[in-house]
Amino acid sequence: MAHIIIKNKHGFIDKNENEIIPVIYELAFDFLNGFARVNLNGKWGIIDKNGNIIIDTIYDHLIGFNEGFAVAELNNKYGLINKCR
Repeated sequence: MAHIIIKNKHGFIDKNENEIIPVIYELAFDFLNGFARVNLNGKWGIIDKNGNIIIDTIYDHLIGFNEGFAVAELNNKYGLINKCR
């Protein structure tokens, strides 16, 4: 999977250049352990390799998964979140 940027929007394509993750995000980081941090409307969340939202894009800042947890900031408060819903 390759990270692409078109008209300042981010998404992902496969090796045949088929769009896998829509090019809708203001910012996206490459996948790590099957998950990628994405920014939509100024808020951060996490998606999986199928484009499913694992953690809603509601956080002011988000540091990706390590040992199944992410550090999240929301309204100047910090905490750990996991990918379970």
